[in-house]
Amino acid sequence: VIGVAFQTRSQGENLGYIIPPVVLKRFLKDTEDGHYDGYIELGVLDFSTQNPTLRRALNVGSVLTPPDTGVLVYRVVPGASADGYIKPGDILVEINDHTISESGDVELDGHLHPYSEVVDNLESGAPIHAKVVRDGVQLTLNFPARPTEIIDFKRMNYDSAPAYAVLGGLVFQPLDANLMETYYNEWAENHRIAVLHYYHYFLLNELYRDHRIGVVLTRRLADPVNVHQDRYVGLMVQSVNGAPVADFDEFLRQVGQALQSEKYMVIGFHNEQVPLIMRSADVRSSESGILEKYGIGTARFVPEEQAGE
Repeated sequence: VIGVAFQTRSQGENLGYIIPPVVLKRFLKDTEDGHYDGYIELGVLDFSTQNPTLRRALNVGSVLTPPDTGVLVYRVVPGASADGYIKPGDILVEINDHTISESGDVELDGHLHPYSEVVDNLESGAPIHAKVVRDGVQLTLNFPARPTEIIDFKRMNYDSAPAYAVLGGLVFQPLDANLMETYYNEWAENHRIAVLHYYHYFLLNELYRDHRIGVVLTRRLADPVNVHQDRYVGLMVQSVNGAPVADFDEFLRQVGQALQSEKYMVIGFHNEQVPLIMRSADVRSSESGILEKYGIGTARFVPEEQAGE
């Protein structure tokens, strides 16, 4: 049914939610060219200015009057719409002609909403007009709306099968929203702090400076080659043979090199002192048997590689 999202839930049956018309219209407009570009990102991380002591410290009394004192920007996401225009330390007071309150709200259709909703449904390239107070001076900034790839992994993927690589019966996958939804309870119960911290604090702690997309060992397909390796399941890869890993592509390259030119494949994990060590020859020789045993068609699957074939 167009315009209705359905949900399965063990405590209920036939639940449905009406999708707002603005979301449907945006989706239809976005897909007119046959490709879905997705949502843009303003890319501003902020803090409210409700605290009067903070407002005095920011010295905005001569420029702004409560409750319309906006929000204090403390970080801008690289590649997002605001990148290169709005700066950390700016006080964002207006966006697309909507005044921002001290709590970060704007009035839309007679109701208060987070100011991000003013731009959330804009198409890529649409104009954004923002007013900020910088060093005591109010400035007007104009810039185009645009998405950023830096947090794409936190969006649910419905268009392709998940990527994976099977190495000696150990399944490695890039961390994304789908994986987090599938394994969150298991990781939380097993205290896999590194992967949970990485996912939830990716922007706040600027983890994107060292990693693009984390790689997690999600499953052990039991085989003599990987006996007693369960301790590593749910851990996030840090390095391969001493070389740091920033994303899944880099992980695949480094593993490929290790299997071809090194006697051992040594994989280090975050928050784990003992690395996983396997003989490269054993990993290579066990591959076909493991794939056949578990009914897996290929040792690795990367959607981007399949699309390019």
